[in-house]
Amino acid sequence: MPTRCVPTLSCGTHAPGWMVGTHPVRRYGLVTRKVCFHQHKNCCKWSNYIKVRNCGGFFVYPATQDTIV
Repeated sequence: MPTRCVPTLSCGTHAPGWMVGTHPVRRYGLVTRKVCFHQHKNCCKWSNYIKVRNCGGFFVYPATQDTIV
């Protein structure tokens, strides 16, 4: 997941999401991060919170019904 604002219409989406801040280091386990959605020249038109875990060579974003957009 990108960690800076992504241009609208990127990768076929009208409101791409991006994570505010950095990905966690492994020792922190599962953390909460804010995800903003870029639309109409506003990099954070709306937002949601997700969970992120560093699994070494990759990151996992466990989805719940509340985080599915």
